[in-house]
Amino acid sequence: MDDSGRIQLPSKSHKWISIFGKEVFITTLDGKSVVIYPRLVWSDYRRELERTGKRKYVKAFLRRANFYGLITEMDSRGRIDIGQRLREKTGLEGRLIIEEEQDHVRVIKADN
Repeated sequence: MDDSGRIQLPSKSHKWISIFGKEVFITTLDGKSVVIYPRLVWSDYRRELERTGKRKYVKAFLRRANFYGLITEMDSRGRIDIGQRLREKTGLEGRLIIEEEQDHVRVIKADN
């Protein structure tokens, strides 16, 4: 992470996310890591949860995701600004590990 709170995605992740556009939804679901979804993928995921999930649990999940979440844009070099609220909640700084998941990217501290 650089001094301004941006992370640089690996080129593979950058290219994959770019297929869906530059907008991403970033949040934390566990308070320890940041997850980055292409905005369109997150929107589809959220709609599916609302449609099929147990209302009480879905509301709690989405409330947490939206409290810390924000929609932002990835720049042309694959950098994403991790908002201050997310940085403070997760403690992310310095060296990070970026894990590519099936439909999102997870960012964790290198020392975890």
